[in-house]
This record gives sequence, structure tokens and C-alpha cells, in this order.
Amino acid sequence: MQCSWSIRLFGTMNDILIIGIGNSLRGDDGIAETIVSSLMSASPDADFLVTTQLNYEHAQQMAAYRAIVFIDATVQLEPGKWSMTRLIASRELHSGLTHHVTPGNLLTVCKTLYDASPSCFLLSVGANCFDQPDDLTERVKAVVSNIVQYLIEMLHDSKERFSQNSLGVIQ
Repeated sequence: MQCSWSIRLFGTMNDILIIGIGNSLRGDDGIAETIVSSLMSASPDADFLVTTQLNYEHAQQMAAYRAIVFIDATVQLEPGKWSMTRLIASRELHSGLTHHVTPGNLLTVCKTLYDASPSCFLLSVGANCFDQPDDLTERVKAVVSNIVQYLIEMLHDSKERFSQNSLGVIQ
């Protein structure tokens, strides 16, 4: 079963969409939901979506925005480290019958079906514990406030920051 929720603050649509990907019932995989929850209370400068996995229907929502930030846990970074990189559209689409849809796949669908090319970024947070229900590990929990502060600054200064080709931040 897939669970997702989205919030549009004050009934208006912003230029920026923050998409948190993960499952809060799987330990560190819930980092995106934790970050999005903190951002929602700190900054009305974006719209928010949290989902356990991406699907092609998200492309229609994405097409309405100027910029999108995906937030996801990864095992490819050391736990507690994080990076922010610019995304590009994928050259190939996975079959709609597969389980794995990437942000790059969604950008391709956005361009192909809706003639939209929002600036997209992936904020990856290093994680290693996916079987500790309902709680983040200490190393991952410790970076939440730094990431939230970075994203708040990015949202307030979005014109300049979202136009950069590669942010390349690793903390």
C-alpha cells in the first residue's frame, strides 16, 4: 500500500515543490518526512508532498512548478552526510509495470507529456538503518536541523540558488 500526503499552504500554489520520499516506518528511510514536517512549520515558501515511492502520476503535479527538490535517504553516502545535486531528465523510461520510478524518469514524463522542464534537485541523506521502526538513528537525526536551515535559505533565495547548474553540497 502506498501512502502519500501533500499540503498546499494558505490555499495558494508556490513556485517550488518539495517532495519527500521514504517510509517513516523503516527507520532512517523516514528522514524525508521528518525534514518536510520541519520545513512546513518554518517556511510557507513551498508546497510539499510526502510519498513512500514515486509514481508517474507525480509528473502532472510537477509540471506546474518552476523548481522541485526531492529528498530521499541513500546508502551511497555515509550515515549523517548529505548532498544536493541538480537532476536531469532520463534518456530512458522504465516500464510502468516496474516498481522503481526515479526523479529523472519523472522529469522526462514532465517534458514529454506536459512540455514542462522545472529545475530539479535531489537532496540525498546518508542512512544505514532501515529496520528500526518509527525512529531515525542518532547520526541521521543530528543533520535534520542543518538540512532544514539550508533548505529554508535556499527557498528564500530561490531565484539565484535554483538557477545554479550544480549545487554539489556535501555536509
